[in-house]
Amino acid sequence: GGRCGNDPLVPTLDSLILSKVEEVKAGLGDKFVFDYWVEKVAVLAYAGEAISQEDIQFVLDSQQDDGGWLPTDYYEKEDTSSHTTVLAVWALVEASS
Repeated sequence: GGRCGNDPLVPTLDSLILSKVEEVKAGLGDKFVFDYWVEKVAVLAYAGEAISQEDIQFVLDSQQDDGGWLPTDYYEKEDTSSHTTVLAVWALVEASS
């Protein structure tokens, strides 16, 4: 049979999300792969987490002359990625709201 109410031993969706948000925040120090890092920033900002001015500045400073962003530093400057650019713009939009 079933029972009414929430089982305190079963994690709620909110608690699962909160634990994942904390996990993502813990990984923000690794900026080696910009594409992966900036996606974390965008998701955290979307989840309502404050994004540091330092991280926002890092996004802005990583923009290339053609207006796009590189997935990683080892890409050629002319290889900006539309995917990475969308992630960077998303992160900036979320951080500004």
